[in-house]
Amino acid sequence: MLRARRILLSTEVVSTGTIGLLGPIYAIYVERIGGGILEASGTYAIFALTHGLLVMLLGKLTDRVKEQKYFIVAGFLISAIGFLGYLLVKNLLQLIFVQAVLGIAMAVMTPANYALYTKNLDRGKFAAQWGTMEGIYYTTQGLTAFAGGIVASYIGFQAIFIFMAGVSFLAGIYIWLLPKEIL
Repeated sequence: MLRARRILLSTEVVSTGTIGLLGPIYAIYVERIGGGILEASGTYAIFALTHGLLVMLLGKLTDRVKEQKYFIVAGFLISAIGFLGYLLVKNLLQLIFVQAVLGIAMAVMTPANYALYTKNLDRGKFAAQWGTMEGIYYTTQGLTAFAGGIVASYIGFQAIFIFMAGVSFLAGIYIWLLPKEIL
C-alpha cells in the first residue's frame, strides 16, 4: 500500500508539475501566437470544459475496468502528444485543438489516479493522506510555476514543451512497466 501510494503521489507530481510549468505564463504564450486576454481565457476554458465534462464519463468507465493503471498510462501518453502539439501551434484554432487534447488526457488519467490512490489509503488516515495529495499538488504547482518562468525567460517556451512531453512520456512508460500487483 505504501509503495503504491508513493508511486501515485509521484504521478501527481509529474502531471501537476508539467502543467504547472506553463500555467502562470500561459497567457504570455498565447500572446506570442497572436492572441490576447480573451483568447487565453477562451483556450484555457476549452481545456477545463473538455476535462470537466469527460472526467465524469471516464470516471464511470474507469470503475468498470480491472486494470485502472492503463488509464494513467494513456493519460500521460496523450499528454505527451498534447505538449508536443504546442510546438506546432501557429494559430488559435490549432491551440484550441491542443487544449482539447490535453483536457482529454487529464480526464483519462485523473479518475484512475484518484481511484487507485483511494484504494491504497490506510484506514483511519484518509484525511491525512488526502491532505498529503493536495499538499503535493499545490507545492508542486508553486515550485514548477516559478521554474517555468525561469526556463521561458532564459531558454524559451519550446524547452518547456519538450521537457513536459518527455517527462509525461517517461512517466507513462514507467507506470505501464510496473508489475500488476503494485498498482
